[in-house]
Amino acid sequence: MNGPSQHLDDAIWDIVRLSRTDPERIAAYEHATNCEPCRVQLREAEELHALLDRVDIPLLSVLALEQAKKAVLARVAKEATSVANLSLVCGVVVFSLILFTARHVLRDPQLWLQGLGLFFAAMMLFAFAKNHLQWVGISNLALSMVFVAMTAHPAGPSVNHAFSCMMTELLAAVFPMVVMIGFVVRRHQNLPQSSFIAAATLGAVVGQAGLHVTCPLSLMHAHAWHSHVMGVAIATMIGSIGASTTKYWLKLTVKSPPISF
Repeated sequence: MNGPSQHLDDAIWDIVRLSRTDPERIAAYEHATNCEPCRVQLREAEELHALLDRVDIPLLSVLALEQAKKAVLARVAKEATSVANLSLVCGVVVFSLILFTARHVLRDPQLWLQGLGLFFAAMMLFAFAKNHLQWVGISNLALSMVFVAMTAHPAGPSVNHAFSCMMTELLAAVFPMVVMIGFVVRRHQNLPQSSFIAAATLGAVVGQAGLHVTCPLSLMHAHAWHSHVMGVAIATMIGSIGASTTKYWLKLTVKSPPISF
């Protein structure tokens, strides 16, 4: 209370909690003897304070807090698993589409063995690291580079089919990322940038595996590096753009902050 002519208003609750010998409380009650509104407010505040003192509100135990924490973490893990499984399904779809829409499929058993090996390596990497997706993007790029280093030959042209192969990989990268964006926007649940990069690079590497058995230049050193590996590298940027776009879209479409996991 700043002066004798002013009402107690918001200070009422603090006043009734003071000691009965506190000068501020004494002054407030003296003021209330000549001020009907303040007297009513003080009486109501005293009744409320007394009621709260009689109510026994148990504090949450450590066990209860731990159980609540586990429940929240379990829900977050379930959602993350759903997103990861959805990305794996997209990987299978991308690989199948490349094979079914290719103009010609190479019949070399060694190429098929290598291509399927790359496909399953990318899928297993994503599946086992789905709780640590921050490492999947760079791991997919490394996997792509190691694969080309082990399978491609130094000789051969470098520009033929370069654009079409790269576009195939980029479309393969966009597909699982768009599905992930749809999942996020529909449930209003934001995901870290690493999740989008992981999904995009998974699609690109799976696309590279499909190209290995459909591209006649897949074993040519320069072509493989300039098109197949470059497509995976660009996919990391596509994932970053997708994450930023989704975050901005969520800010525009939801009133409450999105849930992160």
